[in-house]
Amino acid sequence: MSSITKDFSRIITTSLKTITPEFIFKNKVRISNSKIESGSFALNLNQYEKVYVIGFGKASSAMATELEKYLIDRIESGIVITKYGFKTPTRKIKIYEAGHPIPDENSIKYSQEIIKLLEKTTSNDLVICLISGGGSALFEMLEPQWELTTLQSLNEYLIKQNISIYEINRFRKAFSKVKDGKLLKYIFPSTCISFILSDVPGNDLSVIASGPTFINKQHTYTEIKNINEVKEILSKNISSPPIEEQIVEKKYEEYIVDYYRNRVHNLIIASNEDIVNSSRDVITNLGYEIQNIEYNLLSSTEEVCKKVVDELSEFEIQDRKSKKAFIFGGETFLKVTGNGKGGRNSHLILQILNEIISKKLIFNFQYLIASLATDGNDGPTDAAGAFITDELVEKLRNEEATINSFLKKFDSYNFFNQHNCLIRTGVTYTNVADLIIGLFQKQ
Repeated sequence: MSSITKDFSRIITTSLKTITPEFIFKNKVRISNSKIESGSFALNLNQYEKVYVIGFGKASSAMATELEKYLIDRIESGIVITKYGFKTPTRKIKIYEAGHPIPDENSIKYSQEIIKLLEKTTSNDLVICLISGGGSALFEMLEPQWELTTLQSLNEYLIKQNISIYEINRFRKAFSKVKDGKLLKYIFPSTCISFILSDVPGNDLSVIASGPTFINKQHTYTEIKNINEVKEILSKNISSPPIEEQIVEKKYEEYIVDYYRNRVHNLIIASNEDIVNSSRDVITNLGYEIQNIEYNLLSSTEEVCKKVVDELSEFEIQDRKSKKAFIFGGETFLKVTGNGKGGRNSHLILQILNEIISKKLIFNFQYLIASLATDGNDGPTDAAGAFITDELVEKLRNEEATINSFLKKFDSYNFFNQHNCLIRTGVTYTNVADLIIGLFQKQ
């Protein structure tokens, strides 16, 4: 293993620890048996008769495990839904697993269990919501007119389009009885605190898990009109513009708006910015100077590919010995047209490799470029992402046709698996979007 590869391994191992629920609840949220504090927010637990816990998302099971360490005697009961393989041990809070990124029967079944639990709550109780990325698929209650198969078809279509999570979740919210602040109708009249791990660039509360406990300033939510017409569109050929025309905004009832203002508290306790900052700290401690750092990246893989090549070119023109790095945090998106195996992170790295090889770009220094998902799963794979080095690039100089073939098939996982360049973190039990890192070194 080269020194630059060792540096990268250390950066990832160290920085991922700082976004785990264990680290967050120990260092960023202060909880005792009588009080919850986070930043300037404080809540006296003694004013509530019972505490219930609900949650949904990839990190939410691990959040529940940590919450029980502090409030096990306070918690009456709870239900959390997480992705298959992300379950952690708990004592009082029930953990269920369901489908992601496509919702399945368990998503609906266990979401109904959460709603049943909320029927027990009163105005004297506290409901703690543990919300994290992935919640849009894992937690769902459909309007009576919709069927699960229709929802699955919509999700399968949307995640393969060249659109951001903001646009995807706009559609998801319009089909749902619990997204877009509508979960609050079931939590009412209990006080609600949502602990939120954000996987959305910009930390928009209306987008994270599709905003189940958030009401926007216009006090509106989205719904679908002309149900039968939309069903016909979906059954024939899912097409975004016709569905878009059917999305309308409606006003919340005034009692829900008042309730939201006075008894609902949404607290973002970790986000992509945290892992960008912790990575920066490790990188600088290893002797690298930060050439560029970018937060809240939300761009297509094609655009990010160009940005990365620009970073390589900028370092190339420097004539002195140095060590530099760039860090991008956020999320990319792409239109998927092939049937290969991979995710957006490994696809991005394959695009960068293809760009360097096809344009015969020469960089006379050591480098490593990597992109990874902080949850440990890049798309439907067991890898977090992939990386390339200057050594791999030189080895593949004459393999342009092969690289292009894997790229067209969207088969980045199998390509990088052949070259031992997949990043394997295992399940991280957290999720704050993606991290793209470049390390450069002139000898």
